[in-house]
Amino acid sequence: LNPNVFLDESYGVGMSSDGDRIFLNGLIVDPHYYTRSTGVTVTIPSPTTPGWFSLSACDDSGTVAVGYDDSLAASTDAYVWREGVGVTVIPTAGLGPISRARDVSPDGNLVLGETLSAPGSVRTVWLHDLTTSTTTVVDTAPAYPVRMSADGGVIIYQTGAVWTPATGRTTMRSLLATVGASPPPNSSSLTPTAVSADGLSFAGYYVTGSAQYHAFVAYLAEPVAQSIGDPVCAS
Repeated sequence: LNPNVFLDESYGVGMSSDGDRIFLNGLIVDPHYYTRSTGVTVTIPSPTTPGWFSLSACDDSGTVAVGYDDSLAASTDAYVWREGVGVTVIPTAGLGPISRARDVSPDGNLVLGETLSAPGSVRTVWLHDLTTSTTTVVDTAPAYPVRMSADGGVIIYQTGAVWTPATGRTTMRSLLATVGASPPPNSSSLTPTAVSADGLSFAGYYVTGSAQYHAFVAYLAEPVAQSIGDPVCAS
């Protein structure tokens, strides 16, 4: 990897499934993407002035990315960038003045986001279908959503909570219990940070009483939960 292809003060937020296109946010510059096969870095201009545009995620093809205006303004929008189209607003009229797009499905058609009435308020969590321009409210939550399964049927929150249509917002431990899986030993809480496209596999971490961090994976279809590097916990 040649570090010189990236702009200064940048960090990665996603990449295409083939690894050819990488999306980055800039701390002092607009978001941009780098295409490995061409060696070209392209800036995604901020839709606001002054620019406070941040990307959250991209789809598998690397041709769709979502983000939001992360300024402290009283009214901000969620955005989608599409190759050949540019940056456009994701309409969430009526839900609140502060909207943020947090994730996008692998096919680039479904967006996970949140809307707030004021900074720090309870979030209205929504799914927006870009093909029909329809928004569906799925939850209201104190924490922001971070990742979802491909169809939006499983949503992970920043606090580690998990939402499904069947369970509502619940804990990873409770979700495991619904399929008869036991959590890893000595894990008081499980914080998932990633979910598979089918919504059946999770990865994350937990902390033991000695303040030791451990990674875990959970497979609801088997069902199994295990610490990475530790023996599988019996279901």
